[in-house]
Amino acid sequence: EESGREVAAGMPSAQRLVLTGFMGAGKSTVGPRLASALGWIFADLDEAIVRAQRASIADLFASMGEQAFRELELEALACALQRAQIVLALGGGVLESAASRSLLTNDPNSLMVYLEAPLEELLARCDGQQLSQDGAPRRPVLEDRAKVAERFLRRRHLYE
Repeated sequence: EESGREVAAGMPSAQRLVLTGFMGAGKSTVGPRLASALGWIFADLDEAIVRAQRASIADLFASMGEQAFRELELEALACALQRAQIVLALGGGVLESAASRSLLTNDPNSLMVYLEAPLEELLARCDGQQLSQDGAPRRPVLEDRAKVAERFLRRRHLYE
């Protein structure tokens, strides 16, 4: 089994690992472990936005609308990509923005890693973490399973 440092040595130009995948893929679980193994820092883009805006992602979507949120997300992504030796977990919808995809694909110092799992497994993982610390639904988007499945199918090719 390779250590994190041996893995990093095999990717000399990568200064950043960017984890992508649908909600429940494990980006926020795997990311800190990977960062620790590499001796790097970990950042979750959604958490950074929540801290900076002092509002949940769901509240930001409701108050700003998706387009304004994606612009805010793009700014946060550009800022995060200025850091070196970082493992960055993206929100599940980041890649729906052409500008965000362009920023990521044109960055020679970032390596994107797609964490993949079947939709049924992703939903089971999310069901196990439905409530936030204050008792509010953590992922209100999961309430309409048909829309979740459609979103998963729409995004899957972007992750691959």
